[in-house]
Amino acid sequence: MKEGHECAFNSIPGAGVWANSAHTHARVDPERAPVQWHCGMALKGVALMRVQKELKLLFEDPPPGISAWACDDSMNKLEAVVHGAEGTPYANGRFHLQICIPARYPFEPPKVQFVTPIYHPNIDSAGRICLDTLNLPPKGAWKPSLSISTVLSSLQLLMSEPNPDDGLMVDITAQFVNDHARYERTAVEHTRRYASGADAGVSGQTVAANGGGEAAQAAAASADAAAPADAAAPADAAPTQAASMAAAPETSAPATRVEELLAAEADSQAAKRQRHEE
Repeated sequence: MKEGHECAFNSIPGAGVWANSAHTHARVDPERAPVQWHCGMALKGVALMRVQKELKLLFEDPPPGISAWACDDSMNKLEAVVHGAEGTPYANGRFHLQICIPARYPFEPPKVQFVTPIYHPNIDSAGRICLDTLNLPPKGAWKPSLSISTVLSSLQLLMSEPNPDDGLMVDITAQFVNDHARYERTAVEHTRRYASGADAGVSGQTVAANGGGEAAQAAAASADAAAPADAAAPADAAPTQAASMAAAPETSAPATRVEELLAAEADSQAAKRQRHEE
């Protein structure tokens, strides 16, 4: 871990410990008290139209091992499940996440936290995540051309390839670097305990009881009549932000695999939006 490094992360208000809200059947750490989580007021305008369109695309063509849906009609609180990749300590695990969408989305990044406990150098015991994509520049790498799908795909890649240079959990980071075999054994056991089995992640019954499937379909239907995802920014948004939202993703060669994934996902999302607009 870099000396003196502090990871910036965007955490969900009221979600400082493993959450176990009425909307969730995810397995949680019994030693941690359940809390509710709050995402502010319902979305409207550009943010609402953007989220509706993104959820429509996620519903129709989800990335492998990733799903997400709105908790209710306010569209500002989402739930997601990310499957651990084969060949990693998180294989066969279903990890539940909570997502808060800010009123100024996509000019501000979503707030994302893990609900399912995970043993990982870049994710702390409260589910907070050390990932540049989740923060605004200069500390982060968020830009309006990215999406919820991009974020979840980036998290799936981070699970497969932890970054010890940005370690958030000092002990786990040191173990990852100095005793990797023990790290893998512990992560596998943690995954088996919390993220495997019938009650891991979110069950289909939870989604149905919660209106998750209906909300996703409603979002898809609403998105058909919504303005394009790269619609004009609010009047108070800086011109450079509006230009960034409408601009094509950068084509310069990325420095890391995470950046490669972000660039590819942004291109994919732009192509999908263009097809739906046509």
